[in-house]
Amino acid sequence: MTAADTPDVRERMAVKETRLGEVVRIDVNGLGARLPPDVDAEDVPRAWSGAQSEAICETLAEVASGYGGDFNSFGEWTVIHGAGYDLADIRVRRLARFGEGYRSAITTLPWIDPESRWSARVQATAYIPRAPGLNFEQVAVRPETVYDTEFLGLAPAVISRFGGARVVYLSGVVAWTDEIELLFTDDPHAQVRRVFEMIGAVFEELGGSREDVVRLRPFTLNAEIAGIVREEAERFWTGCVPPTMLIADGVDFWGEDGLFAEIQAMGVLGDGDLDVSHERLPPPKAGPDDALVVRRARSRERELIQAGEIRGRVGAGPGREARQVVECIREVMAGQGLSSADVCSVVAYAGNRAAAEGFEAAVRDILPPETLHLVPGLPMGEMDGRQLKVEFTAERFL
Repeated sequence: MTAADTPDVRERMAVKETRLGEVVRIDVNGLGARLPPDVDAEDVPRAWSGAQSEAICETLAEVASGYGGDFNSFGEWTVIHGAGYDLADIRVRRLARFGEGYRSAITTLPWIDPESRWSARVQATAYIPRAPGLNFEQVAVRPETVYDTEFLGLAPAVISRFGGARVVYLSGVVAWTDEIELLFTDDPHAQVRRVFEMIGAVFEELGGSREDVVRLRPFTLNAEIAGIVREEAERFWTGCVPPTMLIADGVDFWGEDGLFAEIQAMGVLGDGDLDVSHERLPPPKAGPDDALVVRRARSRERELIQAGEIRGRVGAGPGREARQVVECIREVMAGQGLSSADVCSVVAYAGNRAAAEGFEAAVRDILPPETLHLVPGLPMGEMDGRQLKVEFTAERFL
């Protein structure tokens, strides 16, 4: 492997820092390398894949160290990848760094357009206390209501606690039994419903409810299953504030027959006798799409504003579609009095190059580039020709 072929995982990586009192939130966006030039996706050298795995782990450790943390500071990783991402290799490297008693909540799915030549796009979030002795804790837990994920080298759930609230990250949940047997392989409605019931049960076990689920990132087999996810989510969260969603459809699930969806979740719970309130906020006028949910979770000292799925209008075209999405983000920020410093991440799925480039250019008018995590995904079957969907996260100290 020549120096020219060495994986450059920092080529498009950016780090967004959000100050939350005596804790800093770090969002690493766009981490991962392009495939070596003149190498077929089917023939990526193992040495290159291993070097990318090591570079990803080393980079996360270095970023966290710069803020007084370490590799274990990251509560959540979301990994979307194509060719050249060696799952077995990076699992071993992660476990060697995690050490005893801790693993991050990690969701890993293959959903990158091979023509983009990206091997991986990693988005990871950490909370790091800035002074010793703070009332801060981050732990990996295995709720009784979900299967164990030790064999995958990741935690079923991670809890970050400070400021009167607990942020809960769940690794992607599938309808497995404790014996890792897949349920409802011939009934996608029942399988998706089961996943939502498992997610809801975790939050109940932790002392909350389904309303404490703030964000979902479902990965689905195809557009039809994406529609079922939306339908079942509406049914499950009837009567309470629903979570936001950012759905990927057309995902290859490692060839496991009968697997229709894997759903990653994040939520905010109260801490002891301190409550968290959840409120659905009015949608921006620029965003008439019924897929859009804007919500707030507020604790004694913190509030988190989440919006998604932000989409443009049918038939707008890539440039106009991008501008419509950015206008929605602008309205959410203005309506809640958010500054660019409060915005932690904007995760964007772009179905083609024109949508990706159009959004990347348009969003720079209102947010710094380090806020953006852009994934060049496959065409989006459920989008009626649209090619852009976006999730927005902001957090601030009160």
